Amino acid sequence: MCAGATVFTPLKQEGVKAGDRVGVVGIGGLGHLAIQFIRALGAIPIAFSRSANKEQEIRALGAEEFYNLSDEADQKKAANSVDYLVLTADANDMPYNLYLSLVRKRGTFIMVGLPNDDVKLSPFFIVPRAVRVRGSCIGCIGSIQDIKDISRCRR
Repeated sequence: MCAGATVFTPLKQEGVKAGDRVGVVGIGGLGHLAIQFIRALGAIPIAFSRSANKEQEIRALGAEEFYNLSDEADQKKAANSVDYLVLTADANDMPYNLYLSLVRKRGTFIMVGLPNDDVKLSPFFIVPRAVRVRGSCIGCIGSIQDIKDISRCRR
């Protein structure tokens, strides 16, 4: 439940709703859950990975779109494509400017994964585009109850 609350809580706090385009970077345990919760909220789950071999698996979980960020053509197609971006990854030397470029103007970049090194990014991906950057580490009892309710409704 803790992992679920970690990704569900910021989605709830941000008011993610039907029709919102919500991206996920980091298609591991948290990313898998995030895709499913985004779908359960009626939003459009978009998956981003630096590895093309995850596409089939993540589409099976409900991702409507998949972009391989190691592919320059996919990077261009994915630019400014999401209202919210949930970063669950925790690798070294993550390309934060690339990730921020995925978020639309006045969108929100949500970090739930803790990077292994310092965060290096250009403010030009945030300030002129009015992108909000926020963190979220874990949910509360209320979020866990909401997760149970959503799970019950989706069966």
